[in-house]
Amino acid sequence: MPQEISTVAVVGCGVIGMGWATLFLSRDLKVIISDPVEGTKDAFKTYLDQARPFFEDRGDFEQVASNYEFVSDIVPRLAEVDFVQENGPERQEFKRDLLEILDQHTRPGVVIASSSSGLPSSAFIQHCKVDPTRVLIGHPFNPPHLIPLVEVVPHPGTSEQSVCAAMEFYRSIGKRPILLHHEVPGFVSNRLQAAINNEAYSLISRGGYLG
Repeated sequence: MPQEISTVAVVGCGVIGMGWATLFLSRDLKVIISDPVEGTKDAFKTYLDQARPFFEDRGDFEQVASNYEFVSDIVPRLAEVDFVQENGPERQEFKRDLLEILDQHTRPGVVIASSSSGLPSSAFIQHCKVDPTRVLIGHPFNPPHLIPLVEVVPHPGTSEQSVCAAMEFYRSIGKRPILLHHEVPGFVSNRLQAAINNEAYSLISRGGYLG
């Protein structure tokens, strides 16, 4: 585990964010979570309890799985985080505004990774004036704490240092990151899944079946 990463911000705690937070907690990281949706805090507690078997070999569950905070405003806490995993809605304008805030208030050099499943980071960094070179995509398979694959996709201006830091961090927590050297619409995994789904639908529509 890289010494410099001990606290992670999970911004957006839907299903993907919950999986990321679970994984981070299992690796003895402190997690600061922010999500404006009412009931998310209770939903995460339920998610964690259901994920209890995942923690079996990772120490005392109650101690390890309690090392997180839910905050209503992530901005005052961004100065203390060492890595940001953003999981906001897949809307370009929303992400553009959110990334502007994250970029303004996160310490220099801290990687800001988006879990975006389709939008490339070049589509929402226009308002990042402090350091857009540390923004990239860290797109996981779902659920993130169980499936190790994560796609790391830099935009043309992402620094090599940020790419290496993200790859090293993901490896250190048990992920198997793959690096896409160029932005591709939908990334690789989604495109492959779409192709498989299209073939399955085609078989069904022609009277075939999968069994």
